[in-house]
Amino acid sequence: MASQPLQPAGAKPSSQPVITEPQQVQNSAAVQAYKLPLANHSFTYYSSADLNATQEQIERCVLVIHGTRRNALDYWQHMQQAGQRAQTLNSTLILAPQFSIQGDSLQRNALYWDLNSAWKIGNLSSKDHSPRISSFRVIDALIESLSDQKRFPNLKKIVIVGHSAGGQFVQRYALGAHPHTNLPLVFVVANPSSYAYLDARRPLKNKPDQIGLPTEKVPGYNHWKYGLEHLNAYMKEQSKEALIAQYPAKNVIYLVGEKDILQDKNLDTTPMARLQGENRLQRGLNYYRYLTLFYGKSVHQFRIVPGVGHNHAQIFSSKEGLKAIFGP
Repeated sequence: MASQPLQPAGAKPSSQPVITEPQQVQNSAAVQAYKLPLANHSFTYYSSADLNATQEQIERCVLVIHGTRRNALDYWQHMQQAGQRAQTLNSTLILAPQFSIQGDSLQRNALYWDLNSAWKIGNLSSKDHSPRISSFRVIDALIESLSDQKRFPNLKKIVIVGHSAGGQFVQRYALGAHPHTNLPLVFVVANPSSYAYLDARRPLKNKPDQIGLPTEKVPGYNHWKYGLEHLNAYMKEQSKEALIAQYPAKNVIYLVGEKDILQDKNLDTTPMARLQGENRLQRGLNYYRYLTLFYGKSVHQFRIVPGVGHNHAQIFSSKEGLKAIFGP
């Protein structure tokens, strides 16, 4: 499949991809950008290899999503370090997309989102853009480019990894992802502040192994991003029934730090999030139990990372992280 430039969801792909020449930055990363059709907007990402060139040695791609600070290069560097520990860098392509917001230092014609919360949940890019692009569609386009067998003839797997706000992104993207690819996809969700639930039930307080309707009144608790009501444009491309039916078959691995129990400044403390638990560890445990009760069987994989708090570098380089990201 040929590489495609970014386009709005549902649009017909262009036959001619337009990717800028890579520019070298520190630690051997190359910054590249798609050129968008129609409005000539671009989207930046960091890469360990040129996506325009044939890369016969690449067998795995790790696509890592940054956190709320939008520090994609930091995430790229820490994933490189994890790949070195796993001794797989020679056969691994590491990509780190840069989701920017209004007010960031932007290159000319750069794609960005009006609010920091918007890109995390697949919402459309700024109202200044025409057409507007879902942040989830950006990942679709990168995956579709990687599916070009002429340039990546030996690529066997794509792993999409996110931590914190990136974990929120990956969990919700996994729920609705529908890129055009035949490659196996693995979704690694690490330490998010919240999860998208599949119905109106939530874990019951003091009864962690039971789910039911919340006893307190919390308006909007089941709206997207916390639930499947009032979905955004990307998620509406499939019915709720389809989203729910397909989710168990997705290869999703949840990683939660054993010590991610602090009420730090980036923890979602809204009433909607608190219905899921008081901290990230509790919310991860609750969500995994919820999925088991919702589907009536164990789905996906859940791993607690011993001795680690809210730290993406430590999560990636942990034994559990290395197995999830770089394992067979």
